[in-house]
Amino acid sequence: MDSFEYKLVRKKQFTIVGIEGNQNVNYDKLSEKLRNNYSKITQLLIPYSCQVVWSIDHKQGLYDTFLGFVVQSIEDVDETFDVCQLPSNDYAVFEFSGKVDAFIHFLGSIYTQWLPHSDFEHHAEDFTHLHFSKQEDITINSRVLKEAPTNSWEIWIPIKEAKENR
Repeated sequence: MDSFEYKLVRKKQFTIVGIEGNQNVNYDKLSEKLRNNYSKITQLLIPYSCQVVWSIDHKQGLYDTFLGFVVQSIEDVDETFDVCQLPSNDYAVFEFSGKVDAFIHFLGSIYTQWLPHSDFEHHAEDFTHLHFSKQEDITINSRVLKEAPTNSWEIWIPIKEAKENR
């Protein structure tokens, strides 16, 4: 089993303002709509985007998603946006930096390798997972290269104590 570094976080309910979609909606179009309307979002709590994922079926390629930003309040939310309220929960938080394909593999290994050997169960009653991503430029010798982007992610898996540990 790979070694996984993580931290445990207890998070109170929080709100994400953004755009809801599913496998039938082009992710790039969701991102573009969010970027084009970013200036309308006020009271950001975290300066980079968050994606919430529900009900993944990897074999079928089916999923529902919400792409947005964590905000302090929704008082002045523009009608352009949907609102997602995430309940209070405990999370195992993992950090990852790399390319998208490696991220997808790492995310899968959390569920297939780390979780079965941990003291926790997946608490997926409300959603499967969420992740925060921040794209970084690749800089070598003070030049930015035009290659596949490297991103940094925080992956938040909702968890609860495993039944045998209660």
